[in-house]
Order: sequence, then structure tokens, then C-alpha cells
Amino acid sequence: MDPICSACWSIEGIIRRLKLEYGNDISIETCMGGLLPPEGWDIDSEDYLAPAELAELWDKSSIDYNMPINGDVWLKSPLSSSYPASIAYRAAFCQSPSLADALLRKLREKLFVESCDISSESFVFECAKEVGLDMSIFRKDFIADGKVAFDRDIAQGVELGVELFPTLYLYPYGVLKSELVNVQHYKEYEYELLKLVPNIAKTKYDKSALSMLKRFGSLTSKELSILGDCTMENATKQLDDLVDNNLATVIRSANGSLWEIVR
Repeated sequence: MDPICSACWSIEGIIRRLKLEYGNDISIETCMGGLLPPEGWDIDSEDYLAPAELAELWDKSSIDYNMPINGDVWLKSPLSSSYPASIAYRAAFCQSPSLADALLRKLREKLFVESCDISSESFVFECAKEVGLDMSIFRKDFIADGKVAFDRDIAQGVELGVELFPTLYLYPYGVLKSELVNVQHYKEYEYELLKLVPNIAKTKYDKSALSMLKRFGSLTSKELSILGDCTMENATKQLDDLVDNNLATVIRSANGSLWEIVR
């Protein structure tokens, strides 16, 4: 995956549900893909898109994926690279996998919902501090072990022949058996998992909006619809009811909203 990949952002609810239902028997490793290198995209490539075109594509993706994805960041402060955010995740992982996940989540919220420039190293460091990382350790890992781990991710992606994000590889019993590329429906992931490991146990969990917000801290309507197995309309109503009852706050943007638990 890549921190600035809108399709990767759109399956966050799927990854969360997989962990909830099958997390006792599976582990999920997140590897960075290097979508936007520091030197920028090749402007002579037939796939090259100018900032205005990227903004339009992201606005369309917001509709297609039912997720807050605001393309105006490409018009206000075009991202120069996805490497700082990617290396930051790996640097944070050296210190704490859970804080690394928290940092990655915050960076994507700041980008897709609030249109912040997460290609700025100083901004990435601010986010790292906000999630509670030890900054003296983080700064060292950002230029050392985190960078080494990121380079390893890039090399692995080349070796596997990754061409699109997100790409998920399933390794039942440590052997590569299946590849899923940019799949957008939870049942497809579950089907593939059960096909490979038919007897895997499924864990039940409280699917209410309040329970999910307490667990994850923030949610979009799309994510709650996946986690709660309900419609988008029902998910939005549940989340807005929590706001009305002062149990949640909401960040509204042109292309969607993000609800956060009141702590």
C-alpha cells in the first residue's frame, strides 16, 4: 500500500474487519509501495496526471469509494512525495507497531479528509508527536532503521511484481497462495481466506457505532457500514446520533466526513 493511495484508504474498513473477525488466527503486515518518489512522476509517461487532473480523479474516487477523499490538496499544496510518510510508518514500527498504525491512520486522515500536505517531513513529525511516539527515538529511526525497512519494502514489491495498490498477498501456513489487487468488497477477501483456510475460526464482536468508535477512535460512514454490516445511510445516522448525544465529534469536508470519539 501507499499512504497517498486513495484505493488503499478506501479498504481501511475491510482491513479492520478482517482483524476483528479473524485476528486470532491471522496476522497482517503492511508494506509500503513508494507510489510517489521524491523526484516526482515521469511527466513523459502516458500515465502521468497533472495536479488538476489528480484533483479531479480524487474527487471522483470519493464518489466511487464512498470515502472522504478531497482532491483540492493537489491544487492547494501538491504532494511532492509519499516517501516521508512511508518512511515515518516504518520508523514508528521500529518503536511500536500499534503507534505505527496510529500514525499511518492520522496521516491519511490529515491528507484525505483535511487536505494537509503529508509530504512535508516537518508535518509528518508533528503527527508522530501527536500519536505519542518518543521523538528522540523516532528521529533516529527515520534516517536509519526505518529507511532500511522502507527500502526493503520497495525491493520486495519489485520482486513480487506489484503494479497496483492495494495488493494483498495471502500466505496460509507461510506459503504464498493468493493475490488480491484493489478489491473493494469484504466478502471477496473473506471468501479467499476461507477457501485457503476452511476451518479458520470467526470471532463475533459488538458492531454498534459507539463500540467501533471506542475501539478505533475514528470512523467514516463507509468504514462503519463494513464493520457494522449495515447500509451507508444507517451508518451515518448512527454516527450522527452519537454527535447529538455528545459522544462523538465530526469533521466535515467537501467530499465526506470523519467521526471521532469524545475522550
